[in-house]
Amino acid sequence: MKAILTKRDLLQGIRIASHAIGGRTSLPILRHVLLSSEETAIRISGTDLQTVISTVIPAQVLTPGEVTLPASVAAEIVGLLPDGSVTLEQDGSLIRLSSSPAGFSFEAGCHRHAPSGC
Repeated sequence: MKAILTKRDLLQGIRIASHAIGGRTSLPILRHVLLSSEETAIRISGTDLQTVISTVIPAQVLTPGEVTLPASVAAEIVGLLPDGSVTLEQDGSLIRLSSSPAGFSFEAGCHRHAPSGC
């Protein structure tokens, strides 16, 4: 997956979807948000297996795909990026979030382990 979107939209989307995530869980994947590309947008979803919250944010999708991100880590990293455009790029299990001059890479979760309700 590769997409360009605004920091504000990405951070807001992660925060909205995170409202469905419970505090403690025995399934680590439930602490993640699922990002799924659509034609001109990214859908961000979170779940606790009882409730699903999903939001769609505008994006320039360059390469379609799906990835899960640890919600709290992703929100913290996006918050540290400078305002403006953010490039989200997946390379295997690594996710790179960059906004000139800053850039962060971290491990993504496997979207195949995400609950189907997401």
